[in-house]
Amino acid sequence: MKNFVFLLVVVFFGSPLAKGLESGADQRLRTTFLQSAFQSGSRVVVVGDRGLVGVSRDFGTSFTASVALDDQLMLNSVQFIDENTGWAVGHGSSIVKTDDGGRTWKVQHQDLTQDRPLFGVYFLNSKIGVAVGLWSLILRTEDGGATWNSLSPVVFGGSEQFDLNIYAVFGDGKHIYAAGERGFVARSDDGGLTWEPMHVDYSGTFWTGGVNNNGDVFVAGLRGSAYVHSADHAEWVRLETQTKASITDVKFHNGDAFFSALDGVSLRIPSGGRGCEIQTRPSRVPLTGVFIGGDGQPLYLSKKGFVQ
Repeated sequence: MKNFVFLLVVVFFGSPLAKGLESGADQRLRTTFLQSAFQSGSRVVVVGDRGLVGVSRDFGTSFTASVALDDQLMLNSVQFIDENTGWAVGHGSSIVKTDDGGRTWKVQHQDLTQDRPLFGVYFLNSKIGVAVGLWSLILRTEDGGATWNSLSPVVFGGSEQFDLNIYAVFGDGKHIYAAGERGFVARSDDGGLTWEPMHVDYSGTFWTGGVNNNGDVFVAGLRGSAYVHSADHAEWVRLETQTKASITDVKFHNGDAFFSALDGVSLRIPSGGRGCEIQTRPSRVPLTGVFIGGDGQPLYLSKKGFVQ
């Protein structure tokens, strides 16, 4: 695939389990490639390979599992807008929705005729949402996913030949941001109808992004590259991550930013972006996602389940 660099082609190793995961939890969550986590307070939802979904109501101490897709397809991203309503996206251009907190799921969109996975999903509210993926695949809904319409790449400031892979879409409840290859970042202020490219002085790939409680926008990706844009700076500022490990996810807690990365690397950048705490696990297990446990400490996702 042209210009396609993604986690699935990385050679993975084993990993330890997160402390506190109950022995009675679904064993699939201990061994499955987990790809993404959504968190709202004590509630954590994780998704991964073979359409697996895990839901926790105690900061990840225990999980119950369900299956949202065919067991040959991977889910890459998940988001909930309230206690019951959420969406997940994955391979086969698949979009699935739950109205009961993740116990059951319904396929809203799928195209198994093309190898165009969706990598990210974000909903502003119960009606308006955007999903992004391979080769500038951009889908938008105004009716909660009952129908999905493909957006022309032109709305992202590209041409009809715009073929960037878009790996992340995220927001703050007002604005939506998308990020991907060649340093691509764009912002929409109208629910994904139109997009304004945001210049970042970087030509590599961004795999993830997020917005903290202060409204600071973070993007991160290949070779430890991470940038932040805030009201205090007219331009994007590069963060000193002290690693060349590619960053796969970012979450925020008490003003700090927590990053997961390949090569067993995790990062914590305190509020204000001064300094960086880095940890490298001896197993070098690639980390694919992060959420915050009940003690305020991060827990990470990997190919083999959860990692401390």
